[in-house]
Amino acid sequence: MTARELKSEKIKKQRVDTYRLVVNFYTQMLRCDSMNAYAANGLAITIAENGHIEQAKDIFNQVREANVANPNGWVNLAHAYVESIGDCDGKSKNESETKDE
Repeated sequence: MTARELKSEKIKKQRVDTYRLVVNFYTQMLRCDSMNAYAANGLAITIAENGHIEQAKDIFNQVREANVANPNGWVNLAHAYVESIGDCDGKSKNESETKDE
């Protein structure tokens, strides 16, 4: 194993540990105040960053419904939809390029 691989593994572990800490923090905040839209929004962002887009979209929808005046829920929900649609567009784009050849 090279030094670069060791550094890469260390960074991955730090990132996983940080995500766990963040999820724990937001979860504790929601236990104290279940209507805390900011904690729910942060938790959804973290969940989306870990690749669970559908679960994050559900939480963003709840944030949006709970706090209509705050645009964060709308913006993050839109980003989640673009992320989930982006995979489909990339696939169809590759398929159309293959057909042209």
